[in-house]
Amino acid sequence: MQRVTGTRRLVAALTSQAGLGAILMFVAAAIVFSEASGLRLGTAAAMGPGYFPVILATLFCLFGVLLLVEAWRRPGRRIDPGPLGPLAVALGSIVVFALLLRIAGGAIAIAALVAVAAMAERGRSLREIATLIVVIVALIWLVFVVVLDLQLAMLPPVFLP
Repeated sequence: MQRVTGTRRLVAALTSQAGLGAILMFVAAAIVFSEASGLRLGTAAAMGPGYFPVILATLFCLFGVLLLVEAWRRPGRRIDPGPLGPLAVALGSIVVFALLLRIAGGAIAIAALVAVAAMAERGRSLREIATLIVVIVALIWLVFVVVLDLQLAMLPPVFLP
């Protein structure tokens, strides 16, 4: 492996496995610190509800620093993100579901979710997608509405009493 310096070394370190692990540790620490910010810390003798989360976030930061130092010392192979299109389509299907659920009802939102998510995989026929939509909507209705008796509005609000 050839030696890299400066900005290239930083990019190599941050895109290696250890570097991405460090970034994830810092993100986790930030989330835990944020969630624990309103909690009383207390002392070691009389721990408050925020004591353990702050210790946990501090450990996340420590492990993140250790991973970052390791990544800087020996930048490993870059992680290949692969094709991001299918991931974007899958995440987009969740957004479509969230936007449609209240205004169009569960059945239409689920159908849209399945239809958009099916576009992430090439080679699916319209017949397969339609069958998948019917089966999944029926299963969700059966499990959540009939068996579990949850109040899931499967129809649009205009059709509900």
